[in-house]
Amino acid sequence: MGRERRASRSPSVAAGVPRGQDQQRGAGEELRKYLFSVGLQDRQRYTEPAMSLPLTAEPPPLTPGDDGVVRVGGTRVTLDTIVEAFREGLTPEEVQQQYPALDLPNVYAAVSYYLHHRREVEEYLEERARHREEIRQEVETRFDPNGIRERLLARARA
Repeated sequence: MGRERRASRSPSVAAGVPRGQDQQRGAGEELRKYLFSVGLQDRQRYTEPAMSLPLTAEPPPLTPGDDGVVRVGGTRVTLDTIVEAFREGLTPEEVQQQYPALDLPNVYAAVSYYLHHRREVEEYLEERARHREEIRQEVETRFDPNGIRERLLARARA
């Protein structure tokens, strides 16, 4: 019964320092005092990092080919494919299951690249769509698609 229950407050408020003055004194000093007051074990736990993480940026796993098509992770899978699957609501795990040649980190990196460079990727995809349409029209002018089934069946009978 004689124990006082501590309210969860910031170190500066718990130490009785009015708000705003802790910034003048230095928030680090207040934190050190607070940590010391709760015991040496807690102080060590909060001041010593458990491990250090390598915080280096990895380049995106995207490679433009001679034909201008961007491929992912050294595979033949295109950025177009990853972005389209992402737009359709697939998770990176589902994309990786559909394209086992891809590593999961590369799928995440490609999606991250798309999200960070959305305007540029959208422009690239629009250009790719225009190029595909040009090729389709060229093929259709050279090879009439009307009656192709009948021509193939006639060729198979001969």
